[in-house]
Amino acid sequence: MNKKTKAILLGSVLLAATGTALAFGGPGNCDQRGGPMGAMGMGGGGPFGGQMQGFSQIENLTSEQKDQLTELRQTQRASMQAQHEAMTTQHAEMQKKVDAILTEEQREQL
Repeated sequence: MNKKTKAILLGSVLLAATGTALAFGGPGNCDQRGGPMGAMGMGGGGPFGGQMQGFSQIENLTSEQKDQLTELRQTQRASMQAQHEAMTTQHAEMQKKVDAILTEEQREQL
């Protein structure tokens, strides 16, 4: 494998790893709202964290509003879980392809 191919491959691996880390908050990303999704109002630390948890503190919510917010929270949680699983699968598939290209020594270096 020539140097250009190695550089492209390594760049692709690093790009994928960086994208995954950014998508899931990476290590140490625990802002005041409880996690990487806190800044977007979806809360961290579980499905009811952050701003979504704050809805229960609003005194004049109707039962219909409470039901709608609960349904939204559950739908978003399921959607986010599916996205996480898809990215995890893609990462594993890419790793298998990289492993198939590199020698054992090169994989150890990587």
